[in-house]
Amino acid sequence: MHSFIYLPKYRIIVCKECKFRVVANGVDGHLLGKKHKDVSKEERKRIAVEIAQIPGIIKSEGELDQL
Repeated sequence: MHSFIYLPKYRIIVCKECKFRVVANGVDGHLLGKKHKDVSKEERKRIAVEIAQIPGIIKSEGELDQL
């Protein structure tokens, strides 16, 4: 999952480099940032798909109310 860690208790991922919470649908956009400029488009897509497949993960900002 590149530089992300999944926190199952909260059903979210955190970027280990940025220390930023990211919802599943925001992974591709997050990886476009300056700290991740070395991540290719193909790798971003692969990581986003892998993360989206985590059972129960929060996918959108709107779902954060479930925390």
